[in-house]
Amino acid sequence: MESLRALLSILFVFSLLAVAVWRLRSGQSASRPFLGRRRTRAVEIVESGALSHGQSIHLIRVADRAFVVTAGAPGCVLLEARPWSEVPPGTVEQQ
Repeated sequence: MESLRALLSILFVFSLLAVAVWRLRSGQSASRPFLGRRRTRAVEIVESGALSHGQSIHLIRVADRAFVVTAGAPGCVLLEARPWSEVPPGTVEQQ
């Protein structure tokens, strides 16, 4: 009886480990629900690019607004902000 209990405990631990590995390999993080739809993200980095060593530029979408910012050692600087509908077509693949 005791060996059956030990065997079931080991099987349970291995099944939990298998589920954890499966979720990590499929790209599911612990913050997302196990089943169901992905919720839309409020903040999304649409595109990024390097300007120089330690300096980068980012196009960020927050809800229905677009922000262009630079980030580097001195900090972040907002270059432009506008409604997402005003982002020129062809700049990024709009959804």
